[in-house]
Order: sequence, then C-alpha cells, then structure tokens
Amino acid sequence: MGKLNRKTLLLISLLALFFVVGAAWLLRGHTQTKTSQANAHEHISEHVYICPMHPQVRQSSPGRCPICGMDLVETDESPSSKHQDAQSERVLTAEPPPNTQFFTVEKRTLSPRTNAWARVAVDATNEFVVTAPADGWIRQVYVNHIGQTVTAGESLFEIFSPELYQRQRDYIDTLNRRDQLADSITDMRGQNAEVLGSLARERKRQRDAFLRIGIASISIDTLEQYRRPLDTLAIASPYAGTVTAVDARSGLTAGPSTALYRIVNNQNMPVDVVLTPAQMKTVQTPARLAIAGGDAENTVSIDLSQAGYDSTLQSYVVRTLLPKDRLNKTPWAGLMQHAVPVGAVLDVSVLSAAQEALVVPRQAILESPDGQFLVVEVEPSRYAVRKVVAGASDTHWTAIREGVQAGDKVVTEGQFLLDAAATFQQSFSQSHTD
Repeated sequence: MGKLNRKTLLLISLLALFFVVGAAWLLRGHTQTKTSQANAHEHISEHVYICPMHPQVRQSSPGRCPICGMDLVETDESPSSKHQDAQSERVLTAEPPPNTQFFTVEKRTLSPRTNAWARVAVDATNEFVVTAPADGWIRQVYVNHIGQTVTAGESLFEIFSPELYQRQRDYIDTLNRRDQLADSITDMRGQNAEVLGSLARERKRQRDAFLRIGIASISIDTLEQYRRPLDTLAIASPYAGTVTAVDARSGLTAGPSTALYRIVNNQNMPVDVVLTPAQMKTVQTPARLAIAGGDAENTVSIDLSQAGYDSTLQSYVVRTLLPKDRLNKTPWAGLMQHAVPVGAVLDVSVLSAAQEALVVPRQAILESPDGQFLVVEVEPSRYAVRKVVAGASDTHWTAIREGVQAGDKVVTEGQFLLDAAATFQQSFSQSHTD
C-alpha cells in the first residue's frame, strides 16, 4: 500500500512539473511574439518619406513633393538619421542663381478678385408657360425656335377650336345688337340708354375675355371689322422674353393643359455662381459680381449668405440676377441682347471689399496637391520650403494668413532653379564624402 502511494505521488509530481514547464514555454513564446511585433511597429514608425527628385524634401507621412508634385517614396532610416533629417526638412542650401528674384513680405491694401464661373439658370418666378386657350388643333406656327425673342402681344401660333368658333359668333351677335339698337333709337335716355349701356358692357367683357385667354388683338380687330367668325385665331405671347422651349407643331391637338411654349423674361438673366469651399473662405462681404476681365464699376451685388452647398459640384452655389438696365453698357450687354441657353457657362469674378493684409506676388506661391508653399530665405544661402495658408487675391497680389511675417524675404522668380542648384550641391557633397 505504501509503495502504491509513493508511485502515485511520483506520477503526480512529474505531471505537475511537465505542466509548469509547458506553460512557461508558451508564455515565453507569446512574449517574444509581442516583442517582435512591437519592434516591427517601431521599425515602421521610423520610416521617412522623401522625394526622388528632391531628397531635401522629407516628412514622416505619405504625401507629395511641394516642388514637383511627385509622390514621396518610403525609406528605412534610423531614429538618429530621422532626427537629423527633421532638422533640415524642406530646406534648400545653395547660392541663388542670377535670375532669382525676391520680395519682402509687407502689408498692403488688397482689393480681392476671385475668378469663378457661373451657369445660366431658369428662375421659376421669371418663367412663363403658354398653353392653348381651348381644345382644338394648331394650324400654323409662327415661333418655332428656341432662343427666339418675342414681345408681349406677338403672335405665336394659330388654332382652330369649335369652342372658340362659337364664342366668336356670340361676340358678333353682341356687336350687331349694339349697332342695331344704336341705329334704331333716337332718344338716348331712359330704358334705351340702359339697354345700350348694357350691350356696351357685354361687348367689353367678351373682348377682354378673348384677350385674357391669349387671343391676339389682330384677330379680334379682324373679327370686329368683318363680323364673320374666323376659322383660326392667332394666339399671342402674354409676355416679353426669350423662348426656352417649343412644343407647338402644326396639326397638334392641344388644350388648356398642353404646354406649348416656355418664355423667360429677359429683363433679368438668373445665373448660379459656383465657388469652391476654398474660395468661399477667401471671399468677404459685401461682394459684387463682375464679368471676367471687367472693371469694378460695372458690377451687380451678390448675397453670399444665400449660398447653398451642392454635393454634386462639391462647391457652393449662389443665385443672382443680371438686370438688363444695369448691364447695357458692360461686357454683358451682348449676352442680354441675345438669348443665352440655359446651362451656358460664363466666366465671372467675385470682388470683395478692400482689406489690409500681408501680401506676396501671386507668382511666388507654389501650388501642390498638399497645399500652397513659399520659398523663404531663412538665412544667407539657406531657404525653407514653407507651407502657408493663402487668403484672397487680386490681379497681382495674394494675402497670406499664416506661414510668414512682415519682413520675411520670399523667392518670387527662380524657385525651381534654386531647387536644382540645391539638389546639385547636395549630390556633389555626398559624392565627395563617399
């Protein structure tokens, strides 16, 4: 019995020892895995992104070179070299080429002009629909082209309608009764005067009814002159404007619910001005709209507070009207005299109120997908490619809101020559060091 207990205890001890050794081995493997993952992560975090064409451009995250626009390439570098690169990040060291020009940042009064585009639109309150006055058939069409300009009362088409034919007979009957009564009575007082006055009022009511439904005055005059119903009646445009849609055709069956023409009042031309989010940040109120290349005198006001965001265009859109009486002596005069199709695109400029700001010449700014940059002289023969926040611009100057101070010296001409000289000098130095 004692031997059995000793064997059992020995077996249990061996199993416990095996379990402890196995657990320790698994724990060690898990710890090594986490350590190697952390080391790998640390190794990745030490990667530096540089420009293949401009090695002096370095940063810790992907992006594009502000000088040439190329994608930055990932490289493996030690923490010490990365720290050293951070000290010289986007710094050019070279003697400026002969053609390099500079400008000292200063404050100036800026009259911002933002170049944009506008799209000719249709204003629902400015558009009118012409229909047939009664059920019938269109016999002849006078206005059959989109873009034609019509005047109020101008004949658009002729229609035959049994209903209108009967109303002509009623009108002729009223005219004849009035004339017969006027010829037969000699005393224009009392009951005779009342009847004659009643017929005159009825005649006016019927004529006004013809005019209200769009019958052209020339057809009514012909009806009164010959006192015979006309086979067709001319339908006139009730508005002056530009035809934007034509659905009238000879032989077409039409009625009061049939839209035959759409006419836009050309006293005002509605346009939708499109501004990108970046432009909206730079435009300041009060603002005015000008034709691109026009002067500040021939402008119309634009209410930017009414701008709405268009997700399709990914821009802000604000509608304004170009009044004909204000634009007849401007570059817009030609547009107002001719029909401009809906959807046509115009080049425009938004003029903001004058402001005082730190400015640089427009050509000094380098544009890239990652933002806007200036080449700033930090000390003799050393230049920093510095990211800035640009503001509004006019014809020659751009305001800089962040990134430079008054007195900073920026390169306006020869940025790429300066960069080429810096690249050559760096390559030359490295080759001699190696």
